[in-house]
Amino acid sequence: SHPDIADLLNRVRQPFNVNSLAQAAAVAVLNDQETLQRTLTNNQDYKQRLYQLCASMEIPCLASAANFVTLDFATVKRASALEEALMHKGIIVRGLANYAMPSMLRITIGMPEQMERLFAAMHQLAQDKTILKP
Repeated sequence: SHPDIADLLNRVRQPFNVNSLAQAAAVAVLNDQETLQRTLTNNQDYKQRLYQLCASMEIPCLASAANFVTLDFATVKRASALEEALMHKGIIVRGLANYAMPSMLRITIGMPEQMERLFAAMHQLAQDKTILKP
């Protein structure tokens, strides 16, 4: 489209575009009770494990009913350090500075392999007291 029209549309669109193929896939998954239950169980199990890991590392977390956990590092420096350290290990988490929460990180619950990789990386990073300890 014309750049001026695209600019106007980008101002009112939702932050994440979902095309019709992705929407159809979502509907199919929601109608597949076995897949839906497996996904819900995965999210719940790994969310609980992430809460436990954070508690053991003295990282406060916000309660969540969603498929992500928000970690509160109390300082921007600590949140940024963990985000950067995980990025170097190929693990992407979302800093929340754009949402007026600069000392917080959001971690989405992923597939088992992804979560195990995150847990291993966080255990490894726990040795660096400046990142994961208050």
